[in-house]
Amino acid sequence: MPESQKYHHRTDELTRPIKLKPREIIAGSVLTAIMFAVVGYSIGRTSDTARNLPPSRLALSVPAIGGNAPASLERQIAMTADGSAVVFITGSESGGDALAVQRLDEGAARFIDGAPAELGSDIVARDGSSVRNSSLFSRLRPNDRDNPGAASMAGARFQQMLPDGRNALALRAPGGTAAGTAVVRDTETGTEKRILNDPVVEMRYAAGHIVYARGDGTLWAVPFDSEQLEATSSPVRIGQGVSLTGSGIAQFAVARNGNVAYVAEEPRWLVLVDRNGRLRNATRERASYRSPRFSPDGKRVSVDFTGTDGRDIWILTRQSGSLSRATFTRDAHDAEWVPDGSRITFTSFISGSLGIFRAVPGDAKPDSIFASPQLAYTGRWLRDGSGLLTVAENIEAASQLDVAFLPNEGRGPLEPVIVDGSRAQQPVISPDGQWLAYVSNRTGIDQVYVRPWRREGSELAVSRSGGTEPVWSPDGRELFYRGSNGRYPILIAAAVASGEEFRIVDRIALFPIGDIAAATPQANYDVSPDGRTFVMVRLAQASRITVLQNLPGLMERAKR
Repeated sequence: MPESQKYHHRTDELTRPIKLKPREIIAGSVLTAIMFAVVGYSIGRTSDTARNLPPSRLALSVPAIGGNAPASLERQIAMTADGSAVVFITGSESGGDALAVQRLDEGAARFIDGAPAELGSDIVARDGSSVRNSSLFSRLRPNDRDNPGAASMAGARFQQMLPDGRNALALRAPGGTAAGTAVVRDTETGTEKRILNDPVVEMRYAAGHIVYARGDGTLWAVPFDSEQLEATSSPVRIGQGVSLTGSGIAQFAVARNGNVAYVAEEPRWLVLVDRNGRLRNATRERASYRSPRFSPDGKRVSVDFTGTDGRDIWILTRQSGSLSRATFTRDAHDAEWVPDGSRITFTSFISGSLGIFRAVPGDAKPDSIFASPQLAYTGRWLRDGSGLLTVAENIEAASQLDVAFLPNEGRGPLEPVIVDGSRAQQPVISPDGQWLAYVSNRTGIDQVYVRPWRREGSELAVSRSGGTEPVWSPDGRELFYRGSNGRYPILIAAAVASGEEFRIVDRIALFPIGDIAAATPQANYDVSPDGRTFVMVRLAQASRITVLQNLPGLMERAKR
């Protein structure tokens, strides 16, 4: 096999080749004829060669990107350092997730044999010869040679080390928000300098430019002096429709030579699904839907999505399938209905810190209930409306995500409920108010647990081999959650019995949900008040990667 068609997967212990099997060529094609007409010869052989290429924009037609739904929350794309190929997550032949590689000078993508379907923030080696498991990224040491200082970000979201090996690109983003303030952080002194005016979801440095994604899915680039640590001109929009996870990941990648690649997002469907898995579209409108919730009477569904003028909450009328706008803040998300259904509560950053607001749908002036830099989610109301069960960030030093309670009808103060150093999230109270279900990764993987609410008692692990997104049935006799059958995600209904103790009577696999979007730190689906119907967000997996060649050349062209 030619050396150019070999990639390696590097672990802590060893480096071994990952052969790209010719027989595993994936269906799909590159616009090869157009590419060669523009470029004239092979792409990305050296950094200097790539910079001398005419600036151009290519469309790669590839297999469905993102694999199964959990991967929709993770990074799905990377580039080799020389810009000659893109690496992405896709579905495997066995129904799971797999890594694939698409060279820009070849006509089809190929599976990377033996590699785990994971992509970290900096997963392609500097020489372009290896792919790194994302688990390494989470275990970085401050003196790691590839990412020095990554473990000393003091709460900032690490993005990338700059060429000097001392300063790092980082984001200051409040809990519960994807976008934040772009800064350069000195990893030795801890000092920070703001470098961009735009709110940023993610950013990368390459070829003398910072490339960054905004919350509206647009992609921008700005010339950047890596010695003076400042932008030297105005930003230029270089792309749009970039796929965003909503959890702080923008699906784009840059190469050292100035090539840029991004996944073009496909609009999603809002669907109604019965217990047998039969589904129908709730509306003909497609959008980047997230966090759907039934109203208490079941006649309406609240949902948020990002449009051309920002992210807001809309109300779906089930009978007609029509959508009407409920908020006008351009930054409203994660709606929850108050118990009597008269109003919605939601989170927004419009007050300067992440806060909870309450409004009658359609009212342009919501009331502020609570705000805190520790807040990470709107929260679920107790049935009597006395408070909100929510998720907070770092209630104690480095405690990560914590389950918390907001008494006094949601006005607080913030009371810790589960603060144990794990990522505790997605809390929901049983309809009778006796049991708290939530998700924790204290064992190394996410599992669903149930414990008594506001009283002493033992805790029970509900899921067996991983579980997320618990939702109670309206009668409290079932606890639904996202699990797995070992091959693909599936919705599981745990039949429960409760009294003085809580026990699992049975676990029933309802239907596969590999194409249903997941979310964090709350469930991304809901069950109707009669218990017969689920409202979910169905993914339309992207099948197109846009590649921008010669970013400096594109920026120069934009100035003319």
